[in-house]
Amino acid sequence: MNPRELFQRLAAHADLKLVLSGGLTAFFCLFYFGLQKISLFPPRQLPPTAFEAWIGYRPSWIWVYQSIYGLLSLYPWLCTSREDLKRYARGFFLLSGISFVIFLVLPVEALRPDPFPENLMKRLLGGYNGRLNAFPSLHAGLAFYTLLFASRSFAATIRPALHATWMTIGAIWGGLVLFATLAAQLHYL
Repeated sequence: MNPRELFQRLAAHADLKLVLSGGLTAFFCLFYFGLQKISLFPPRQLPPTAFEAWIGYRPSWIWVYQSIYGLLSLYPWLCTSREDLKRYARGFFLLSGISFVIFLVLPVEALRPDPFPENLMKRLLGGYNGRLNAFPSLHAGLAFYTLLFASRSFAATIRPALHATWMTIGAIWGGLVLFATLAAQLHYL
């Protein structure tokens, strides 16, 4: 994909992309942050699996964990179809909404150490990320959803070799984010 093609993809339906970017972010933040202040039931903490114990706590992976916001933003902005953008938004609402209901009725605390060791990204993360959103992992769900969406959306609009390249990059990025959810001890296997 040359720079001209990339610009055309980014500019396609930019008005809808801006509205959806703002709307999805507002929806997500309202419920995500609001539910961290509500605890209808006592939170649970799950025992770590052997794999989680083997990984341990690796604070540098918080940077990779946070990179999901780039992944979630990049692929929808590369869409060229209004219907695909609307489909992405519906799936995002559904996946997030189901997770928010689970956060409310079955709160699960993150495994992360207490006190959570300090570093720059930890301070940022700690400023907005509570402990009651460890299961299900929206990082895992939204990463997979976004990659599956992108694969479907791109299959008809870009050359097969380029499609494979974008999906390989996304799969590696998504896999690193999944590992980071465990290494930063913010979610469970």
